[in-house]
Amino acid sequence: MLQGYLEERDRAILRLRVRGLSGEWHTLSCEIDTGAEPMLLTSSEWLDVVGDLTDKEEGEILTLADGSPVSALYGTLELEWLNGPQLIDVLVPNMNSVEPAFLQPGRRDRRTNALLGRSLLKYCRLTIDYGRRTVAIASSEGLAA
Repeated sequence: MLQGYLEERDRAILRLRVRGLSGEWHTLSCEIDTGAEPMLLTSSEWLDVVGDLTDKEEGEILTLADGSPVSALYGTLELEWLNGPQLIDVLVPNMNSVEPAFLQPGRRDRRTNALLGRSLLKYCRLTIDYGRRTVAIASSEGLAA
């Protein structure tokens, strides 16, 4: 089970570990966004810390919440998930075309490093307990995570 918390504005936050190309593990602060389709959406600044993506492709188009299209980089990254490390899909918007939305690496404030989308939550049970201010993700019983 993965455990997180609700921050003061009731955003569900998880701190996950990702492996960079050098083999070194880094902690990534993620806001759970069940409206986002990609597994993970992060910034190019954060990507510089982990040393880039594997299987990288350019030309992906994202649609922001206001309907604006934004070009993005697509690739994979290794993330520590419920049953151990797994390769996941990552999208990185062209930050020249949007206001930077993510926290810079190494900083801690109200923003996060990434959005964790619903594709990664497939076969999982997400529990948000507003009274206890906790967040938990577990494998759904009988389903592969």
